[in-house]
Amino acid sequence: MLRALGEMAISNPVFAHSQLPSLIKFVDPLLQSPIVSDVAYETLVKLSRCTAAPLCHWALDIATALRLIVTKDVSVFLDLIPIAGDREANESPSLGLFERIINGLSVSCKPGPLPVDSFTFVFPIMEHILLSPKKTGLHDDVLRILFLHMDPLLPLPRLRMLSALYHVLGVVLAYQGSIGPALNELCLGLQPEELRADLSPRMLRLQLVFGLLYMIQKRFGLPVVVFFDLIEFEALAAALDENPDTTQGDLNADVRGRMINAGIIIIDKHGRDNVSLLFPIFENYLNKKASDEEKYDLVREGAVIFTGALAKHLAKDDPEVHAVVKLLDVLNTPSEAVQRAVSFCLSPLMQSKKDDAPALVSRLLDQLMNSDKYGERRGAAFGLAGVVKGYGISCSKKYGITAAIRESLADRSSVRHREGAQLAFECFCETLGKLFEPFVCDSNVAVLLVSFSDQVVAVREAAECAARSMMSQLSAQGVKLVLPLILKGLEDKAWRTKQSSVQLLGALAYCAPQQLSQCLPTIVPKLTEVLTDTHPKVQSAGQMALQQVGSVKESRNIFSCPYASHGPNRPQ
Repeated sequence: MLRALGEMAISNPVFAHSQLPSLIKFVDPLLQSPIVSDVAYETLVKLSRCTAAPLCHWALDIATALRLIVTKDVSVFLDLIPIAGDREANESPSLGLFERIINGLSVSCKPGPLPVDSFTFVFPIMEHILLSPKKTGLHDDVLRILFLHMDPLLPLPRLRMLSALYHVLGVVLAYQGSIGPALNELCLGLQPEELRADLSPRMLRLQLVFGLLYMIQKRFGLPVVVFFDLIEFEALAAALDENPDTTQGDLNADVRGRMINAGIIIIDKHGRDNVSLLFPIFENYLNKKASDEEKYDLVREGAVIFTGALAKHLAKDDPEVHAVVKLLDVLNTPSEAVQRAVSFCLSPLMQSKKDDAPALVSRLLDQLMNSDKYGERRGAAFGLAGVVKGYGISCSKKYGITAAIRESLADRSSVRHREGAQLAFECFCETLGKLFEPFVCDSNVAVLLVSFSDQVVAVREAAECAARSMMSQLSAQGVKLVLPLILKGLEDKAWRTKQSSVQLLGALAYCAPQQLSQCLPTIVPKLTEVLTDTHPKVQSAGQMALQQVGSVKESRNIFSCPYASHGPNRPQ
């Protein structure tokens, strides 16, 4: 059948040309067949000869490139595309495969655009060049060819063209001026059935939505968010929300991230003039109940972030500011991502709520220490960290927050108090960073180490999380202050405290390798001594810590010393 198709194309090239977009769909899958791939390639060469003159003179090169694309030999494909600047740096009398094809396309397009069937046939080659992770030496020529083929009346592969152009914008920002009008023209030719199509990959649907918004803004000169209302924003959002593969509820983190970033950009630019339009929409998503709460948390997280971004446009006396404090209720959502988003959004709002500070702090402290549910206590810890960051670190002393944490850490009569204090310690380190370092270094490392040997598993686990968060934020000076306290823990009789000290040393190697490099001559001998400890879990922790320290680039010379070669499982 393939041979018959090839002969038909040669005998009637005019008819074959008019059917090229359909015929290529039949031949492409067979290029990967272990049985007929060679015959399929021969047929593809014959179909390539049916493209419009003079492009047909490059038939063999076109067929070869299309075969590379279909067989997904990406490494070979990218190696054959010259990087930007290679032409000038390495002048060569012979052109590469893709240079020859783009040269042929440039020659063929001199009289004007290609017939739509020829363009659609060779477009995958241009598409894959534009989808390169960095600018190539062919980008300028390919874009010039592409810009010739924007007629809104022709059946072009518009969605793929939109996707390729959006990718180029992310790679080469300098093209923004020329690609913007092209996006506009492509969107003008989109048909309703194309908009309703179930596209793949999912990202293309999102790019299409924002392509349309871009077109609206450029064409009519009005804010994009105004048109959300005109195109029934609520209905559109609800329809997208019903599809688990789209919007903020997408299971793909990259899709969610891009969608949220795009929303923040729009809100930053146009939110001030559209507060009354957007607040009810976001509030509806925050209050909505869903059958699958775990999946809907992804949507709720996005709504929290958008609410925080919009709240930055509010005046201190705006009544909507009081509505934003409803975010505190969202802290009860048992999702760390949602709670972290609320904490981030609360900080910039606190300056307009100074009069309510004592009540807010008291409410969050009570929930942190006394709530029956772990998720609510953790949410209170995130909320408290956001409130302190918003009011300023001094408020932690002013409102007795640090004193309450210290008391709870040492409260042997209440498991919830000890666990809640560790949760607050972790969230404060993460949210406040180096601002919280004085509190960390002020004898609290010793209390933290004691918590590792707590009789309650939940407290020990909370202490481990707090320790990791602390280590990730310490400055060079902070490392010097806490290191003696950690090393002292190695001498403790409680094996859990000794184990936790070893684990903290290993964590330091990852979180602050440059700062720690000055202390390695002290640390490594201590860790090798731990390998002979009588408790197997302490030995295991020592082995893991040595591997972590050994992975630090600055530690390689240390491990060449004699004391570092003692003990089992020396890091290589």
